[in-house]
Amino acid sequence: MASSSAIVIVPVLLVGLLIGALVFFIGRLVAYPVRRFDGFLRRRLPRLAAHAATAILVLVVGVTLTRNVVLDPLGEFANERFGAFDTDTPDGVRPPASGLRSGGPGSLVTWDSLGFQGRAFIGGGPTVEELQGFSGDGVAEPIRVYVGLRAADTPQEQAKLAVEELERTGAFDRSVLAVATVTGTGWINPVAADALEYMYGGNTAIVAIQYSYLPSWISFLVDLDSAAESGRALIGAVTERWATLPSDDRPRLLAFGESLGSFGSESAFEGPDAAASVGSVSARVEGALWIGPTFANPIWGQIVDERGDGSPVWSPRFGDGRQVALLGRPDQPPVDGQDRLPPDVVYLTHPSDPVTWADVEALWRRPAWMAAPTGYDVPNDLFWFPGVTALQVTFDLMAGFGAPPGFGHDYTPSIVDGWAALAAPDGWTAEDSMAAPRTAPRMT
Repeated sequence: MASSSAIVIVPVLLVGLLIGALVFFIGRLVAYPVRRFDGFLRRRLPRLAAHAATAILVLVVGVTLTRNVVLDPLGEFANERFGAFDTDTPDGVRPPASGLRSGGPGSLVTWDSLGFQGRAFIGGGPTVEELQGFSGDGVAEPIRVYVGLRAADTPQEQAKLAVEELERTGAFDRSVLAVATVTGTGWINPVAADALEYMYGGNTAIVAIQYSYLPSWISFLVDLDSAAESGRALIGAVTERWATLPSDDRPRLLAFGESLGSFGSESAFEGPDAAASVGSVSARVEGALWIGPTFANPIWGQIVDERGDGSPVWSPRFGDGRQVALLGRPDQPPVDGQDRLPPDVVYLTHPSDPVTWADVEALWRRPAWMAAPTGYDVPNDLFWFPGVTALQVTFDLMAGFGAPPGFGHDYTPSIVDGWAALAAPDGWTAEDSMAAPRTAPRMT
């Protein structure tokens, strides 16, 4: 990316000095009554006891103010603001006329209950004509199932309803059934959904349930358990029903998720170590595509911690390298799906993705991703400083989508290759990977 002009340094210094002076003034303002209170106690108690009492008081007051003055109002504002947004419908999206989509004729869920991102998912995707233009004749209309927050009271009830929708639409008769775990707002990357449908000529079914309408960064604070519970409920319900079908007459079952969605999806397969977790994937589904894993992802964390000797943290090698594949490098050639044994798990990951590498431990120690050799899209001359590095990464999180496609938290150019590596249909070539759509409107 282009470097900022040198003239930017002047306003940065001025603004930095003003903010520093303001923070210093607030600190002194807070410190004055604290020192007075501590002095009052020291005249009546032993010095150590006075300091301890002062520390406890500051902690209690700080936590109370943070909760009551910051977090609670923020939660109320977020619920009001994004709850209202969730009732809207994206421009140009209409209720489906097909019974193969949730919210359409005969559906067990209503169009109004889908939520903003659910309606975007159901109302999007390639048409039969577009699929014919890519694959020729013999295509099918894709099945898309989505159960919003308003359709049921618990994740388990949502998952049960989703399976009933799959039964209603005939999803278990398709070639591929993909279980998608959504992000905080309920978003499914349209490139991921569209690419799979193009790859299989629409002979697919994709199912998802919504667990929140808050943006992922807020969901991380308040809904992380909900993401995990939702992923476990949906994947558990679908795999349980799928396992009852004859092994030679059932769809290829895949799991996928992006960002916080990958966290929820991983949570359904987590074991005590990486080998057990990857084994759970291969035992229950026929492949998992996890895009832009977060720093909280349980299985990604296991793979990084247990990586093979000599492999850097940003490119961990698991076992013999055949069960888990890492893609995402923008200069990688397109994936040819032929003459190869597909892995159990495909990760799309970038060394420059702050969502993956942010870590609270960066507050007090140099993170592993800064060690040489650094990632291909990360500078070599990195300097760690306590507190400052963690703050910089926090701002990187806020600007994760500011990087060009193929870097940071934008994986759109690599998603087709991810599917091709994991579950390419017979006859799929590198040329097909190049021809498949790799872009779509981003709504997070």
